[in-house]
Amino acid sequence: MPPPECIVAGELCDETADCCEGLICYEEGFCAPPPPTCAPEGMPCVELPCCADLVCSDTGICGPAPVDPGEPPAPPPAPPVTQLPDTGAGRNGQGAEWLIPTALGAAAAAIAARKLRESAGEPNGDLS
Repeated sequence: MPPPECIVAGELCDETADCCEGLICYEEGFCAPPPPTCAPEGMPCVELPCCADLVCSDTGICGPAPVDPGEPPAPPPAPPVTQLPDTGAGRNGQGAEWLIPTALGAAAAAIAARKLRESAGEPNGDLS
């Protein structure tokens, strides 16, 4: 005797045993898949909890859990210094040509002022 055939989805049935595997016989008398026990991705999660590893978002739709971004990446390191800033004093001789003559002129003026004070009989400013 051939095995009894099962009733496919949408066909009339009397009991769940008559329906094909994975289907149930509803009170209305037809075979269909059982109602879901969880909401799949992209479906509302108002009446059912989300399936598997899905979470119910703020919008009420099941979806993957948000990824924790962790700490923001560190900014890239500053490029290495390959040239120092030009301050006007240095070995290239640009901008420092006035420095030595000015220093010599100031020293000469200080010495001349001291000699003039000494010859005028004024104290030279020594504390001794």
